[in-house]
Amino acid sequence: MSSGYTPPFTITSKMLDLTSRIAENLTELKHNKSQVITTMLRKKNRIKTLAGTLEMILEAILKVGNKVGNKVGNLTENQILIIELMKKESKMGAKALAEHVGILIRKIEENVAKLKKMNIIERVGGTRGHWEMKD
Repeated sequence: MSSGYTPPFTITSKMLDLTSRIAENLTELKHNKSQVITTMLRKKNRIKTLAGTLEMILEAILKVGNKVGNKVGNLTENQILIIELMKKESKMGAKALAEHVGILIRKIEENVAKLKKMNIIERVGGTRGHWEMKD
């Protein structure tokens, strides 16, 4: 049965892939019982295509997943990067870590505290000391 309706867009394989990835990530977040965090788009970030909309939705979901990663026993991307930087330069401080990771010093301190609590890293020698990775 043909209604003569033509949608204002063409569904592409990229759109189908993004939709599939969104569904997979939403299912994983729901499975991990993380809270739903809604995202708001600013006027300056207006989306001009459906594919662009799907990309932004997927990006937002992945960010939420990274934020709750610690709750489900995984390390976040920022925590992994912090560990890698500490392995390369064991005397690196919070300010340098913040510059390399691209987050606030306060967030570095929060992540370092979580890594210490998870018994992954240890500070040896106080403020002039260095970082050691625990087994």
